[in-house]
Amino acid sequence: MSYEINIGLSKLFFSNLKVDINQYTDDIQKALDVFEEDMSASEYGNPSILTNCDGSLGLDFWIDYNGNVTTWGNQQWDSLYNVYVDSYKDLITGTFNNIISYSFLDKGYYYRERIIRNVNPRAVLRSKAMNLRDYAGAFLMEEEKTKLYYAIRVIKDYLDDGVLTDSDISFLPIELLNVINSNTSELNLLYKVSDFDIINQYFDKKDELEQVDWEILFILIRLGHYDVTATHLKKAIEYYNKQFHCSISSINDIKDSDDPIFYGKFHNRISFMKEEAENYCLNAK
Repeated sequence: MSYEINIGLSKLFFSNLKVDINQYTDDIQKALDVFEEDMSASEYGNPSILTNCDGSLGLDFWIDYNGNVTTWGNQQWDSLYNVYVDSYKDLITGTFNNIISYSFLDKGYYYRERIIRNVNPRAVLRSKAMNLRDYAGAFLMEEEKTKLYYAIRVIKDYLDDGVLTDSDISFLPIELLNVINSNTSELNLLYKVSDFDIINQYFDKKDELEQVDWEILFILIRLGHYDVTATHLKKAIEYYNKQFHCSISSINDIKDSDDPIFYGKFHNRISFMKEEAENYCLNAK
C-alpha cells in the first residue's frame, strides 16, 4: 500500500509598505513574481476559498492579531469585523450581503484585478508590489472612486448573468442607476473625468487625522502609490501648513525615516482595530 501526501511550501515575500513604484525595477519584479506564484499555485486564484477533505468548498478565514477577521484577501477597511464584538453570523451575513466581498468569493482574485486594472493599474501594482498578501485586497480598493467603479461593474455583470434583477437594485439613487445602466465605455469615461482622489478622502475625514497621517500620505504619493491632481495636492499642502504650523513647499520636504516606530505607523494605518472592538477591550474588566 502506498500513500501520497501533498506538501505546500510557504513563499518568501518581500514585504515593504514604502516600496517605490515610480520605476519598474528588478526588486518590484521579484515581488510581483512571488505574489503571482502564491496566488495561482497556492491559492488557486482565490485565497478566501478552500477545498475540504470531502471535496466540498469552505471559507478560509484570516484573523489579525487585534481580532479583525475576514475571509482571506477580502478585507475592506470600511467594513471591518472583529472577533471581540462580532459573531460568526455577523461576519458571514455581512460578507455575503456585501457585493464587493461576495463577488470575491464567487469570482476570485483575477476577476477583481482585471476590472480594476482597466481604470487604475497603479492600484493593482501597489497592492502587489507592497507584497502583503493579507492586505492586498484592501490596498487594491483603498481609493473610494476605484471601489465604486468595481462595485458598479460587478452589479452590471450580475445583472447580465441574471443573478440580480432590476427590482433588486431599484432602491438605489436614480443617478447611480443611470450609471449602472450605461455601457462600460461610458463608465470608464466617467471614471477618467472625475477628479476625486485619495486627497479628497483624507479631507473627508480630516477631523480624525493627525499630522503624521498627512505626512505618511505625502510620502506614499511621492513613492508613486496614488494618482492625484496638482490642484488637490496644493490644497493638501496648504491645509497641512496651516493646520500643523509648518512651512513645506512640496511633498519632497517631508522627511522619511527608517525608524521602526515611524515605520510602525505605516503598519498601524492598515491594521487599525475596529473602533467598537477597541472600546470593548479598553473597557473590559
